[in-house]
Amino acid sequence: MLKSFDCVFFFFFVYMMRRPQKSTLSSSSAASDVYKRQVEGDAGIYASVHYVLDLLEENGIPVEQLPGIPSFIAAEAAAKLHLISQKERLVIIPGNITSDELDMYLSHHHVPVIMKLSQCADIVQDYMESHPQYSYHYFENISTAEEYHSSHQAELKRRVFPYFSLMIIFNEQTRKDDSAK
Repeated sequence: MLKSFDCVFFFFFVYMMRRPQKSTLSSSSAASDVYKRQVEGDAGIYASVHYVLDLLEENGIPVEQLPGIPSFIAAEAAAKLHLISQKERLVIIPGNITSDELDMYLSHHHVPVIMKLSQCADIVQDYMESHPQYSYHYFENISTAEEYHSSHQAELKRRVFPYFSLMIIFNEQTRKDDSAK
């Protein structure tokens, strides 16, 4: 009987095939076994595990989803940041953003959290160059032994962002203005 997978065989088998035919899983001799899948963060927020969960349910294999701590919440706690204050709103972006969208969010009391940062690295690095007045907090591999956090713009402008990275951007001026009111 197969037990816990911690991102090993089963996940890659199903995920890399990108939603295989129903017969692929049901013909497997392990299809009736109990599968446990651990994901980092919360499985409900931009988690690829949903491909696996959907496939299991389609094949009559019961699944249970337990809540976790989203990576941006873990990052905020690790860096001792205050994610949102007063009139701010949190915006979670799945790795595709434009400079114009960042301008709009940051000028209207929004705190953007950009997930899957590797998908828009050039845009974000160019934005940091042209908007040095904002506060950029970069994280990768949060809640792991390889966890990394930096807010040094010069370093971040030349860093290669892996898939499991995120950035939280603050407009400190609007925070100051809000607290003065």
